[in-house]
Amino acid sequence: MSKLIRVGKSKSFSKSLTGVLVGASLVAGSVAVPINAANAQQRSTLSDMIDERNQKQIEHKKKNNTGSKIFGAVIGAGTFLLCGGGKKNASLKTKVGCAALGGLAGYATYLIGKKISKKVDEKDRATLLSAAGDTLRSGEPQTINLPNSNATASVSLKKDAVIKEADVEVLYDQRTVATLDRIEVVAEPYRLKSGTNLRAGPSTDHKITGKLKKNDVIFVSGKVADQPWMLVSKQIVEGSDSAQMNMGYIHKDQLLLSEYDVQFASNAVPSTVANGTIRAVLKCAPVNMHVRDQNGKTTKGNSYLCVGPEGLPISA
Repeated sequence: MSKLIRVGKSKSFSKSLTGVLVGASLVAGSVAVPINAANAQQRSTLSDMIDERNQKQIEHKKKNNTGSKIFGAVIGAGTFLLCGGGKKNASLKTKVGCAALGGLAGYATYLIGKKISKKVDEKDRATLLSAAGDTLRSGEPQTINLPNSNATASVSLKKDAVIKEADVEVLYDQRTVATLDRIEVVAEPYRLKSGTNLRAGPSTDHKITGKLKKNDVIFVSGKVADQPWMLVSKQIVEGSDSAQMNMGYIHKDQLLLSEYDVQFASNAVPSTVANGTIRAVLKCAPVNMHVRDQNGKTTKGNSYLCVGPEGLPISA
């Protein structure tokens, strides 16, 4: 199996919780990827797409208890925009913090388990899950405050992380993405060394669907397995809902690992957004989470988590 690249090298998992096109100017190319006629119908709202994604995950879990197919793009309503993540000039730090709260709130109970969830406020569940992801990436234990729950939590790995392969549900733009190839998860922002073409697939044989400029910062979902191409994504927002959408491929030689203190713009949801399944190589481990309340009582739990293509913790 191919090695997982870059996972675990981030300074902070919470800084990688969202896939955004940071300060980038994506210009549609003269040649667009044709949309499959069967999928060209008017799209549902982003909220409906998220609900559909949840339903697919529930149905899959009923059929397959191994959890090999996992729900990748999970976004909660309201919190993302309410905390300032949707502001025009919001910093990446603010954006990812809001994504941690808004994006994980609705899914956190499933990921951290009912036992811990009963002891922790909804926003604190997202904070706890963010810390769990940080520990998963770095391998380092940590202790955090859960202010809304009047509690503290300790997070650590129960066992060493392993590399696992699984199907992941993602959003993608049908106009600019012709294929969802197997990837090794990266989940990091990168800066472009020079202007480059965005392509519909991982080779120069695929059509050019847009152009990116020098110093644009993009979020890399993953590296195409055994190929020098990266699948890149951007954040999309509609009302109080947000999600991450894969938008195409660029060559890895065009990229430098980026810093996080940058400005970026929000992106409208295109009519061509769709749900899709991608095969991904993930870093996974069982994570211990112990919550101590204000009376000194400790509740213990653990969850098997992976770092997904969006930088979010997911279950596999």
